[in-house]
Amino acid sequence: MVTIYLSSTYEDLKDYRQVLFEAIRKVGQQVFPIEDYLWADRRPIDQCRQNVELADREVRRITFRYGYVPSANHGNPHA
Repeated sequence: MVTIYLSSTYEDLKDYRQVLFEAIRKVGQQVFPIEDYLWADRRPIDQCRQNVELADREVRRITFRYGYVPSANHGNPHA
């Protein structure tokens, strides 16, 4: 089984994400979608990094919308 990390901005692509999520699961692969940890105890960026490291593949959907950009005091070294 291949493990896939599914990454994109959320609100503008949630319908596309759902289609991808279902297609990946339908062919028997494991997928890490952000929806699984939006309300987790860890910061989303920490969980995201861990899932990228654990995944065999990564699928990114990129459009014109930015996701959340944390400030420097929230761990963003590029702010």
